Amino acid sequence: MASIPVEVFLDEHLESEKRELSNLLKRLSSKEKKLKNGVKFGDIMCLKEALDAFKEEIPAIEKIVASIKPHLEKYNVTLYLQEGFDSIFRKSLAEENIPVRGEFPSYEIFPFTVEIDAKEGKVTINKKKVRGLRLKYLVDLIKAERDRFFKSTFRPEGFMRELAKAYDHLMEIHQLKSKSCTHLSPQPIPLQEVYEFLTPLPRWKRDYPLQIFGFHIYRLLKEEQSNPKATLIEQKGRLRRCTFGSVPGGSRSGISVIEESGRETIYGSVKFEEVEE
Repeated sequence: MASIPVEVFLDEHLESEKRELSNLLKRLSSKEKKLKNGVKFGDIMCLKEALDAFKEEIPAIEKIVASIKPHLEKYNVTLYLQEGFDSIFRKSLAEENIPVRGEFPSYEIFPFTVEIDAKEGKVTINKKKVRGLRLKYLVDLIKAERDRFFKSTFRPEGFMRELAKAYDHLMEIHQLKSKSCTHLSPQPIPLQEVYEFLTPLPRWKRDYPLQIFGFHIYRLLKEEQSNPKATLIEQKGRLRRCTFGSVPGGSRSGISVIEESGRETIYGSVKFEEVEE
């Protein structure tokens, strides 16, 4: 029973026990309502009857607990997550057209991560920890979190200002390293360097992970499709356009961007160049 999916274990192996539990809960629900009404309306006789009715269910409760608990004790959640989870998890995501990268226990579902804690039987989706292991439940949560990101408000102006600030600072460093008196013309700056400049402290990296930086690049480029001025910035009387350089497919030297469709592009650099108005 070690690597049996949770769904199979609960819905097939415990089918009869689940049915008995469902019937018990229906009876208890009816009696709970009667008990609450007795308290609410001050019906003492109703309260006595409800309590007696609850007492009558004690043998049934003990029976169902004795029936189900041994099965739960035998079911090895850790082994299931380690051995049987990965393939059916990927299949469930594929059925919802959700692209996934990485290997168990750490997956990247752009622009956040999903971490599996097999020992504790927990799943962390972005930063939310859940204990439910049904695939539909997990995939629905992942889909909702992904939709939240892709439908969120994005302000390209603020992101452009931060990019330009980082780019200009790094260009100054390149100028100093070149030891040249001649002013360097704009050149591509690796995005990894830009990210390091924006997040100099470990705490900042935790608050602004690399995946989110890549997601903001994606949002900026998507904004540019409908508004060509989205990648323009005016500072000190100069109008500059931001462009991103891609790297060959399969490379991991840049920052990966995965669109809703699942298409992946890896951007390696950024450059700001003056343009005429």
